[in-house]
Amino acid sequence: MVYEYRTPVDFSFGVLTNAAAVSDTVISSADFASLPSAATTSVYLPLVLLNPATKTHEKVWVTAHAAGATTLTVVRGRENTAAQAWPAGTQWVCAPTARDGLYPVTTRSALPADAHVGMRCLIVDEAAVVERSSTQGWVSNGAWTSYTPAWTTSGTQPSLGNGALTGEWARVGNLVFVRVSLTWGSSTSGGTNAWGFSLPITAAYTTAHNPWPLYGGAAIMRDVSAFNYYAGTATIDSSGSTIGGIYSSGQIAATSPFTFAAGDHLSLSAIYRAA
Repeated sequence: MVYEYRTPVDFSFGVLTNAAAVSDTVISSADFASLPSAATTSVYLPLVLLNPATKTHEKVWVTAHAAGATTLTVVRGRENTAAQAWPAGTQWVCAPTARDGLYPVTTRSALPADAHVGMRCLIVDEAAVVERSSTQGWVSNGAWTSYTPAWTTSGTQPSLGNGALTGEWARVGNLVFVRVSLTWGSSTSGGTNAWGFSLPITAAYTTAHNPWPLYGGAAIMRDVSAFNYYAGTATIDSSGSTIGGIYSSGQIAATSPFTFAAGDHLSLSAIYRAA
């Protein structure tokens, strides 16, 4: 992936040897010779060109540097700055920028598309902190996030009708916490065969369990008309994509462990490792 890893250097600085036009993608400085040579389009080094007198600056990303060389290949105008012309003698510095701390954005849609792995953002309207993962995109560090699970079976598909189906999940590292709640309505139908509800993040799976489900948590069912509660176990299917449930005599479905009717309720909760 392009620009996936960010590798800053502690407070390196110097001045440009030659002027840099707006369109230049190679810049020069005698002080560049001491910079590392590991930069690529996937592993970049951030630099800031600046003029303290005019209080202007431009952030550039180094994508190539030969060991000991005094030139760098750079991508211009990064991190909400614009490329501009810089004269010889312009200062440059490699130092922390806003992206190296907790970067605030107003909404989730404003999260940077070119974020590096490990970048942390505060989503202001959610009061949530998320971190960029190499495999899972933006990951909420412990904050609960709502989602709508897909309800499926291997037979005739269920129909929610005027029932209610909700889900929420949180993630800490590779550990995912999930809760699914189904309340039956007067027009709800449960289809045929055992139920499955989609997970927000695919679960890691080990071939030793396949094709059997993983036992991930608890299942609670309430038969309102009979004033009965049933306890079971939440399970994750062999693909790691859905959560369902079992009880003492089989799998949870429209007619087991009882025939679901208006007002009846199923709650599933589980903890699992993300794939």
